[in-house]
Amino acid sequence: MQLVRICVLGMLLVGLIACAAPATSIPPPATISPSVVPTTVVQAPKTAIPTLAATPTSSITADSLLGAHAIDYCEPLAPTRGCGKPLALQIADYLQRHPADPQALALWRHIIAIGQPTQEIGADDPQQMDITWAYDAWAEAEFLALNLPSTLAASPTAAIEIGQLTIIPTNFDGDLTQDYLLHSTLLRNHTRLGKLRLMRWQHNRWVGEHVVGYDNDTGAQVNLGDVTGDAQPELFVRSWRCGSACSGDLNGWTWRDGRPVRLFPEWADTTELQVIQTEPTLSIASPDAVYRFDGQYLSPAELALPTGKFSNTLGTQMRYAHGLLLLGRFDEAITWLERAANQADGSAYFGYKMTLKDARPVALFRIGAIQLLKRDLPAAQATWKHIVERFPRSLVAAAVQKFNLSSFDGSLAQWCQLLDTERPLIMEDYRRSWLDGFALNEFDWLPLCHPRLLLPLHEWTQTTPLDQQFASLGLPWQELSSAYDLNGDGLNDPLGIVDWLGMYTPWAMLSTAAGYQPLYVLQPWSSATNLSTLTDSYLPFDQLHPASITDLDANGAPEWLFDQGQNSYLAAWVGDRFWQNVVSPNQATSAFSATLSLAPQPDATQHVIAHLLPDSLGNQPVPSQIEYGLSAGRFQQLLPARLDMRSSYDYGYSIPTIEASYQALFERNDPALVLAMLAELVQPPPNQWAQHEAMVLKALALEYNGQVAEARQLLDLVANAPEATGWSRFAQQR
Repeated sequence: MQLVRICVLGMLLVGLIACAAPATSIPPPATISPSVVPTTVVQAPKTAIPTLAATPTSSITADSLLGAHAIDYCEPLAPTRGCGKPLALQIADYLQRHPADPQALALWRHIIAIGQPTQEIGADDPQQMDITWAYDAWAEAEFLALNLPSTLAASPTAAIEIGQLTIIPTNFDGDLTQDYLLHSTLLRNHTRLGKLRLMRWQHNRWVGEHVVGYDNDTGAQVNLGDVTGDAQPELFVRSWRCGSACSGDLNGWTWRDGRPVRLFPEWADTTELQVIQTEPTLSIASPDAVYRFDGQYLSPAELALPTGKFSNTLGTQMRYAHGLLLLGRFDEAITWLERAANQADGSAYFGYKMTLKDARPVALFRIGAIQLLKRDLPAAQATWKHIVERFPRSLVAAAVQKFNLSSFDGSLAQWCQLLDTERPLIMEDYRRSWLDGFALNEFDWLPLCHPRLLLPLHEWTQTTPLDQQFASLGLPWQELSSAYDLNGDGLNDPLGIVDWLGMYTPWAMLSTAAGYQPLYVLQPWSSATNLSTLTDSYLPFDQLHPASITDLDANGAPEWLFDQGQNSYLAAWVGDRFWQNVVSPNQATSAFSATLSLAPQPDATQHVIAHLLPDSLGNQPVPSQIEYGLSAGRFQQLLPARLDMRSSYDYGYSIPTIEASYQALFERNDPALVLAMLAELVQPPPNQWAQHEAMVLKALALEYNGQVAEARQLLDLVANAPEATGWSRFAQQR
């Protein structure tokens, strides 16, 4: 299996065009292999809408569009607006009506050239130029012009580079025809924009489908290779709309029955995952765990041994020790912490001050806590005494002396409560919101006290009541329900809350032959995964957020409903985990708090009603309530109905905007979706230019949707508007 890995380093589009420069100066694409001969006529993309008849009186031709300048569309009194937008849209509209035009490829290249931000008019203007919506169609036109074979190659073939477009041969769906992944990029003001599009041979034609887009500092990392064991490649893409300081999520897809399926649960944390080449397959791993395919998702399967140039650092060794601790391998964890404590250099950075100077005493401090977990009080006392002797000026030594830990003879729970009382005094600039938000934090004691560590390490039985077993741990247990059999063994599984030291954690106690298996509700992995705390360490519920147990869809499986005001959560049992759903009752760009209530339905199900409250400025939301229902573990907004803007790859436009309308019209070729999006714009057009732009987009969507008369009326309004804009010229020529 061939692995193709592309890290975009930045490629400038040939033929940058100034607003006033002729558009015909675009040079041809880069030279490719002699065995690939571009054709002169571009095939009509399968994804294009049906060909529309050209307006008989229109004087628009391919030659006139290629000779047009962006400056021609500038407003007389506002020459710095994004003048190229009407011209770019006029070209795209012409191509929708004349998809087989011999100059189609040159026209798509012209749109890309118009959108070069270094040459656009008004780069700092609110109407700044954005032609990323044209990337997919342009890339598809470049691809079709090459007339590449649809027959599956006998052996893997190399990628083809054409300027800023990379064409990667592959076969995702495992059929007998060749697939091609189109990876287009463009440099824009120190950031890289790009799109991925998949071309597949279906019904004797090439069919294109948008995969994902990105806009960031480093471009996208694309990997192809087998991780499921079916001898077919999977697709992995790391990209994110952020700067160079963040790594971005890793997204992956496999193909089942010819359709893409996500390889990670939606809410899984994949920011630290790396793709490792192990020909002919791929390996997926984080610094903490190796991931393997479990039949549905890639999930953490085993602890990852530290490797690489940072493997011998203090922080890496403490992190690995924490993983061993989570697995109950106490003695091994102590060995690694001792190794960390014996480092020559104890400095380590983790976002806050005094503990950074020397983290070696923190390693010893943790060893003492592990000895408490082992119920070896003398060993714990000896460790803490050693801290004072070896690191007398450390914050940890101050804590040991303040609490007289060298003679401490209590339980781990008592130790945690002791430190919880006085921790601001022993850690300078202590910030709970940052420090407590992560269960894996190498340089603090709190992860050693977290219920996500303590509950899985305890040996639970069914012979002693649960509340007594929790009491023996020093933890409070609040049972909310015992009415559901989650794992189908004939025994009901208690659901409840551990609310301790400000940590509010929901649990399902799954019955087993030996006793119970604790399952933390708010994590993405199945009940069979024992590394969930290590690989999904963020804890959003570190403050009180009351939960209730429901069965909204009346299927006999429970849901947890957490009412948090602006963002509420619903976790629905789907057979091996609780599926996470977020309820965000937002309207336009405003966020509103809400109270939740349940509304019984005639079919015995229940809907959730979010009653929106006025915001801090007293603005009353309209509508004042939103109704949700549950189906197959997914929470869905029912009233008012919400647009489904997601693609097959589970990506979409989160809110209706003008920019998203361009993408829906020319990237997904869905005029009906465009009409719905324009009807629900999150913000009304702020000026005449923007109003005309929205009207023109709506007119095109209407015409492409077969509503020609309505489209003509809108275009007439723009063409004859008292305050003319560049869009007026578009409408007049159209």
